[in-house]
Amino acid sequence: MEKEGQLCSLSSVSRLDQKVMIKDFQGPAQLTERLQELGFCKDEEVVYLGRAPLRGPMIFRIGTTVIALREEEAQCLLVQLSPL
Repeated sequence: MEKEGQLCSLSSVSRLDQKVMIKDFQGPAQLTERLQELGFCKDEEVVYLGRAPLRGPMIFRIGTTVIALREEEAQCLLVQLSPL
């Protein structure tokens, strides 16, 4: 895991209840636009809640919304780790 303050993809977050801040998007425009429509916006805090069994979707909370993303989708979000 990267150190606090460094940018990494959302898919690399693995500690339960880890808070991160969305800083940028990478990948196909259609997918990044869809993520923004779902509520993943720059400077929005995201909390990692876990993962479905058998390397299934990753589960996150944005505000009061809980959402599951495939690993490929989570790789499109560049985040900055928040202090513990």
